[in-house]
Amino acid sequence: MKSNDLAHIYYNTNQQTMKEWRNHPHIGDVKPGYYDYIKLAVTSGIKPPLTGPIAQLFNDIEEQLKNDPLADLLPRAGFHFTFLPLTLPLYTENQRLPGKARRLLDIWHDYDAKNLHLRELRLIALPSQLLLAGIPDDSNVVMASDIM
Repeated sequence: MKSNDLAHIYYNTNQQTMKEWRNHPHIGDVKPGYYDYIKLAVTSGIKPPLTGPIAQLFNDIEEQLKNDPLADLLPRAGFHFTFLPLTLPLYTENQRLPGKARRLLDIWHDYDAKNLHLRELRLIALPSQLLLAGIPDDSNVVMASDIM
C-alpha cells in the first residue's frame, strides 16, 4: 500500500468519525475503566516504554482534554501496540485457553524482542478512541507476513 493511499484512508476515517460525532453530539458516557477487566482476548503485540515523543504526545493530549468530562485518555500504563488481535474478548483472567493457544505462543516466541519501526505516525479518530497508527518498515511487514 502506498503512503498516499493510506493517508487517504486515514483522512476518510477521520471524516467519517467526525460526521458520526456531529450527528450524535450527546453520545459517549464516561468510561469507568480501561477496557473490560473481566473478559480478555488473545492478541500479539508489545508494550514498549514511553519514549520522549510519545510521552510528549500524551502531555499534549492531556492538556487538550483536561476540561472535557467526556474524554477518556488511555492510561499511560496501558500504552501498547496490538499487531494482531487473535480472538474477541472471551476469556477471564487465568482461564485455561484452548489447546491451540500454546501454538500461538510458540509462533510468537520467534518474533519476541525484535525491533519494530513505524513511520508517519498519525492520530486517527475512531468513534470510541483515537488510534495512533503508523506504517511499518518493509522488514516489519515481511516479519508480520511470516507469522501469517
